[in-house]
Amino acid sequence: MLNNYFHDMTVAIAAVAGVTIFLLAIIVQRKDREIQRMMVSVYPQINWFLIWTNLFVLVTGFVRLQNFKAFEWDNAIENGQIEALIIKHTILVILFSGGIILWLLSRRKIRLMRQQL
Repeated sequence: MLNNYFHDMTVAIAAVAGVTIFLLAIIVQRKDREIQRMMVSVYPQINWFLIWTNLFVLVTGFVRLQNFKAFEWDNAIENGQIEALIIKHTILVILFSGGIILWLLSRRKIRLMRQQL
């Protein structure tokens, strides 16, 4: 149960972090060079945070997948919540994928900033 909870929370963190860093990169691109330098200097720490967050999602997802039938699927069948379970996991996949895509797009923006400085 705790693994599933932490997995769901970390997926949300990865999605929010991806959106945040992407929006921050867009905003900073339009600012002066000092702000861009600050963003370029802070980005490696943010990048490591996102790498570890995504690794945590993958590891806990693997554990979750191993216990899926016994823990989630059987419970969903018992309570007639199969559709809700499918929707929940679809939303988790969309959030996680979207966070990764936005993170990768922000990396490109930060790389361009670094080259311009």
